[in-house]
Amino acid sequence: VNWGRKNIRLTHFNACNTDPRGREEYAQFHSKIAGNNNHDRIYWDIVWREICDGRGELSLGYLDNGVLIAGTLVIDAGSFACYASGVYEREMFDKPLAYFPVFNSMIRARTRGMSYFDLGEIYQKSTATEKEYRVGFFKKGFSSNFRLRTVWELSVK
Repeated sequence: VNWGRKNIRLTHFNACNTDPRGREEYAQFHSKIAGNNNHDRIYWDIVWREICDGRGELSLGYLDNGVLIAGTLVIDAGSFACYASGVYEREMFDKPLAYFPVFNSMIRARTRGMSYFDLGEIYQKSTATEKEYRVGFFKKGFSSNFRLRTVWELSVK
């Protein structure tokens, strides 16, 4: 966290900063890091509307030379801030890049009046890919407690 605080310059997009270049830059960065274009324009438009309406925040992290290396998207629902997605240019560094941007997002969610920060699912090793398991291990480091949820999947057929 301290390394990130010293070396990553965060720009926040929210109801006070609705510059659409943030949306475009994150969508392109997300596609580059994720290795595919798994979200269409409608998805990004909906996410951006939530941010502009004060129900979330996008944080983009840059090095001093202007290179984008981190993106953290949080969407608010009621008293919950939900970690919607994060992409980080991990291969460029030997340090874990996500710790500072995620920690900063948690602190900023509190200033927006959120009571909880939902990091999403944490998979057990036998139920997930290696990447999903590693992401879950990362999330556990921020967690004060775990709550199990029961989810029903409804078919729309």
